[in-house]
Amino acid sequence: MSFKTTGVLAVILVALGAFWYFYDYKGEAPREAKAKLAKRMFQFDPGRVRRVFVATGDTMVVCERQPDSTWVITSPVQTGADRWTVDLIASNVAELDRQETIAEKATPEALADYGLRPPSFRVYLDGAGIDTLLAGDESPTGGFTYVKLAGKPEVLAVGAWQVNRMRKTLYDLRDKTVLPFDRERVTKIELIRPDSTVVCERDASGAWNVVRPFGKALDRERGDALLAALHGLRARAFVAESVDPPAQYGFDRPPLTVRLSGQEGPILTLTLGKKVGEHLYARVDRKATVYEVDERTFQDLWPPLKDRLPATAARPDSGKNG
Repeated sequence: MSFKTTGVLAVILVALGAFWYFYDYKGEAPREAKAKLAKRMFQFDPGRVRRVFVATGDTMVVCERQPDSTWVITSPVQTGADRWTVDLIASNVAELDRQETIAEKATPEALADYGLRPPSFRVYLDGAGIDTLLAGDESPTGGFTYVKLAGKPEVLAVGAWQVNRMRKTLYDLRDKTVLPFDRERVTKIELIRPDSTVVCERDASGAWNVVRPFGKALDRERGDALLAALHGLRARAFVAESVDPPAQYGFDRPPLTVRLSGQEGPILTLTLGKKVGEHLYARVDRKATVYEVDERTFQDLWPPLKDRLPATAARPDSGKNG
């Protein structure tokens, strides 16, 4: 083999190697991304969604984005929304993959067979530029869910897990934070019972002291843990949007009141009521909402509270909502 022939072969091998590197190796990820994008039902930016409408049956929940990108629920109640849950719905719609076209033009009878007449779940994203998404039954194997767009005749199959992540109730969408406060602002915690009061104060160095009923230092970690437990309190249920009559929930004779204060004065007051199962009724300041909260949180707040919380009471006739 001549030197010239060897050189030509070397050039060809280099060219083939470069082709493999840039097309097969380097180009694999972009091709996969392009193929994945081609399966997407929609092309929109979830960050541009202004309102989210979620309906299960006849119950419609409306969430509205605020200027700071948080969310509030405007219907059927006006309250804070769980930001991550609402964002997840918008993201899941944006990432919805078309797995198969089930019917190009489904008849009313076929729509009923697919659980789309009426649909079990609906979601509309204001600002996404798409119609309302309707979801029906899962496929016999359970891996797919039948969906269609309002006003469009075709029925599609999408991953059931994607739809299930969007099926949220009013409770799921609500912000479950009971005590929204800045821990750094709190310098005083009062645990008020009918027969005694415990007062803990934090000084400028961050150290905690029990100033009532006795004056002594409180372990700093214990004081911070007490505050963290209150900050992390979450609603297990939203019982009612009115506390009237207060006696129905035990707020007329509270077994425990927790008052948080700072240098500027009172911050929040939590009032506990009757016990229901493993939970306690609770309200915050003058807010109308009645919560159910975990009793164990308050048993751990201060050891003497464990045997001083109320006995279990019957639930009021008003029942729970969202």
